[in-house]
Amino acid sequence: MTVPAATIPAMPGDLVPLPARVLSPGPGVGPAALAGELLGRVWAELPVIGELGEREQVLVAAWLTGLR
Repeated sequence: MTVPAATIPAMPGDLVPLPARVLSPGPGVGPAALAGELLGRVWAELPVIGELGEREQVLVAAWLTGLR
């Protein structure tokens, strides 16, 4: 069965995308620094994730970033 494609329209109050900054990791930048950058960006847009545990914050931040 085929289903026609659908587009979900933007809703009032949707998050406004921030301009993407590209990290160019140097030799001393490891996964912890990259995770910190990721969390900082998501906390700025969605501070409620601060109520989660550290592991869950990283997972939620990675998932939300992947949706972009």
